[in-house]
Amino acid sequence: MLPRCGVPDHYDDHNKLYATKHYSFIKGRHPWNHSKVPLMLNYALSPEHIIDYRNISDIRVALEKAFSTWSSVIPVNFTETLDYEHASITIGFYYGDHGDGTPFIDRVLAHAN
Repeated sequence: MLPRCGVPDHYDDHNKLYATKHYSFIKGRHPWNHSKVPLMLNYALSPEHIIDYRNISDIRVALEKAFSTWSSVIPVNFTETLDYEHASITIGFYYGDHGDGTPFIDRVLAHAN
């Protein structure tokens, strides 16, 4: 089976799917170290790695809808920021080897680092 994202699927001895953690906690703390509930995270679009065949406002609307959907079921509020360098979540459109050690190949659509 092909992975649905950049993280490969793994199976145990009973052929059940299980996930492998690719992050770590420091002394039981979340890596973002926010103590307020709901958690407040901001996101930014890359000013350089954007697609030119879609209107930027359409992309922003799609992202706003996606983050709003997440916020409706988890205690996290997402806000767009223009400060890409300091955003909690950075979003860009890339292809092939794009410098993070995990190139987009075959049918990989997205991944998080």
